[in-house]
Amino acid sequence: MLHPLGFKAETVSFSRLLDPKLNSSGSNRSAHCVKLNVQIVFAELVPTGDEGDYPGRYYEPLPMPNRRSTAEHLATTMHKVPAKYKKRQLNANQEVWTPREVVSRVLALNHWEDIDGVLNCWLGRFNRKNFPALISEITRTGALEHSLRVFNWMKNQKCYRARTDIYNCMIWLHARHQRADQARGLFYEMKVWRCKPDVETYNALMNVHGRAGQWRWALQIFDDMLQAPKPIAPSRSSYNNLINACGSSGQWFKALEICKRMTDNGVGPDLMTYNIILSAFKSGGQPRHAVAYYDHLISKKVPLDRYSHNIILNCLTKLGRFEDAINLFKEMRKMNGCEPDVVTFNALLHVYALCGQITKAQETFDMMIGEGMAPTIVTFNTLLGAYASQGMYTEALQVVGLLVKAKFEPDVVSYSSLLNAFGKAGYPEKAQEVFDLMKQRSRKPNLVTFNGLMDAYASAGKYERARELLHDMAEARIEPNVVTICSLFAACARARCPEKVRDVFHEAKVRQIALNVPAFNAAITAYIEAGQFDEAKALLEVMEEQNLRPNGVTFLLLINAAGSLGDYREARTLYDKMVDLGIPLTVEPCSALINAFAKHGMYNEARTIFDDMRKAGCKANVVTYTSLMIAYSNAGMYDDAQLACEEMVAAGITPDSIAFGTLFVALNKANRSEKVLQIEKSSRARGILFDDVAYTETLLACSRLKDWETALFLYEGMKKRRLRLTNTMVINLLSAVGRSGKLDRLHKVFLELQQQIGFVPTLQMYNILIDSYSRGLKWRKCLEVLGCIKKDILEPNWKTYEPILSCLSQLELWETYLEIYGEVLAQGMEPDYNILKISVTAYTSLGMEEEASLTEARLQGLRRETKGAVRGDVKLLRH
Repeated sequence: MLHPLGFKAETVSFSRLLDPKLNSSGSNRSAHCVKLNVQIVFAELVPTGDEGDYPGRYYEPLPMPNRRSTAEHLATTMHKVPAKYKKRQLNANQEVWTPREVVSRVLALNHWEDIDGVLNCWLGRFNRKNFPALISEITRTGALEHSLRVFNWMKNQKCYRARTDIYNCMIWLHARHQRADQARGLFYEMKVWRCKPDVETYNALMNVHGRAGQWRWALQIFDDMLQAPKPIAPSRSSYNNLINACGSSGQWFKALEICKRMTDNGVGPDLMTYNIILSAFKSGGQPRHAVAYYDHLISKKVPLDRYSHNIILNCLTKLGRFEDAINLFKEMRKMNGCEPDVVTFNALLHVYALCGQITKAQETFDMMIGEGMAPTIVTFNTLLGAYASQGMYTEALQVVGLLVKAKFEPDVVSYSSLLNAFGKAGYPEKAQEVFDLMKQRSRKPNLVTFNGLMDAYASAGKYERARELLHDMAEARIEPNVVTICSLFAACARARCPEKVRDVFHEAKVRQIALNVPAFNAAITAYIEAGQFDEAKALLEVMEEQNLRPNGVTFLLLINAAGSLGDYREARTLYDKMVDLGIPLTVEPCSALINAFAKHGMYNEARTIFDDMRKAGCKANVVTYTSLMIAYSNAGMYDDAQLACEEMVAAGITPDSIAFGTLFVALNKANRSEKVLQIEKSSRARGILFDDVAYTETLLACSRLKDWETALFLYEGMKKRRLRLTNTMVINLLSAVGRSGKLDRLHKVFLELQQQIGFVPTLQMYNILIDSYSRGLKWRKCLEVLGCIKKDILEPNWKTYEPILSCLSQLELWETYLEIYGEVLAQGMEPDYNILKISVTAYTSLGMEEEASLTEARLQGLRRETKGAVRGDVKLLRH
């Protein structure tokens, strides 16, 4: 309340302040205090204007200045010591150091050296008021052993008096190092010294138990604080520490209860509370709840910080919402005060690593360096893991070099990732070298390391070496888990040794490892790879005996295996069993069953499964539509195959190279080669890459349409992609160029295939050359190619000689014609009617009447045989 003249109502009057009786030596106030109070009163007398800012037209008096010393002031100054100790300073080496200088000198020594000697040279030890500043300054550095030495020295000083703030500093220090037992011991010790714990003491105790994962202890300490002889009111920090203790231990539901209790008691949550709740959801394996809570805070317009967004970025990654995580990162770059830090970039690197976008991960790392952020070892390990997941061991080695250059020591995660990179690339020996180097550098391998090395040997099919690692794990006192067993099953699959599967099951039983569904799926894969379908199917019964419910992957493997064997009935039986077990329909098993029907041209059954998928709400993918197209194509329903492709495009699914290959096969069979080239050009504009089948069918269409330009363009594209050319591709390519009459281009392409690419020509390729040269009446080229055929020890057939004879007859080169004709007869080939007729003309032209008459007689006999065959066919038709 304000006085009408601007004084506070409770201000002491001038007469009272200046009364000598009230300010005598026996009074509670000294003259210094009187002078100070007078100055304060005059300072609070404020003139008012015509219009005041507050009711009554009076200003608020000036506040009292805060004369309490700050921590910085206490650390850089030293309290006075008694005069008798100052005199002693002249005769001894007593230094006038501030507490901060004392701490710097203590930290310059190792904790086992003579720290007491340094402290005994400090003059400030004779005033107990210097001790709180000293212990506060040294505990702030986090040096545990040095702080304990200083604390023990302090307790041995004569002028030492135990204080609550000193013990609070020590308890907080133990909290930073997760030493719950030692912190609790200090709590009991301070009670022995008759120090009353305050709210800060209980906050530190709850914090240390939360860091140690002992959330029940934290709850008990909170209750003890409320039930103390003089109950201590919990602060917002108290609730935050308790919520964090529960949340960091995965007890997110308990954390929510405490948060509600906090608001019910009138203590409002702050930003730290919200972040702790978000972190509790993340630690408790509830990323969906974290994202929902985050959306709720955003809708309430609660200002969040960088830490909040980093938590949500991690949760979105766990949910597989990679696009949302990337968008959140982009939004953070636009927010004030929420710019990404190294933790944010690490999370984004992890997103790209999971997506397999290695280029994006490298760009993110470069962006981070460009913005001046110092990467941590977590950053390097995340990038290393991204390269390792793709088997890019060269890039992984470069990251390790950067890690060492940044003065980090590779840890077990670094070595495990590098080992995994070599394993994925198929170099188990290199992975073993990394493993040995890791042990030489005194890095103890963990379970992930052993599993990675075992997977490396499994990928190479080295089952025996993978199994030997079980003994190495036993020597290292590391228990294998179900992932280890899965790696052994994978080794059996790669090594094609199904007899070892039972041994792996025995190993799991001896070590009491509970097998899960993925482990059985790996065992089923091992049997299927060896062609033992019955043994793979028998594992379904074993799973039922162990109360394990198969999943969609289990039936996918079995249905695929049955389809590969051509047993569509068994595939259908497995599908029905999957439906009876109530396993939700997924696109993969359904597509496998459709493919099993498609191989037999059973389009009706394939379409039925396709419709059942739609009714169950299962969206078809490109594999489903491709299998349906194969079913129509094998049944000769080429129009329906094209309609299925159009339906796929209408559903928003982009056909892949296999789908295009299937469509091109159907169109070529339907004599619609023009449509094939149209689709090829549109696909080329969209940047779609073809596979071998699509290229083969496109080249076949070019051959039929004599489109040599498109054929050569496709050939150049295949060379750039370094695709392996098949015989059918080369045959269609040569046919397309040769039938177009581009003989020079044909010769150039053939030589390039033979000399640069190293392709070995076949008889069919030579026949295409001869046929093309004969059309252009290049008879010498034809004979040259015939010589190459003989040189390559290939046996010419009738398709080799017929174009040559036809070319020579058109040019009337009868001598050469008869030479080639003689080779045909010498090899026991039967010439057709036209060749015999031309041969008669050749003999007659050269005056060889006897040979001409013999050939004419043979021609007449062939003519009579032909007429008799025709009459027989007519009689059969009449009957």
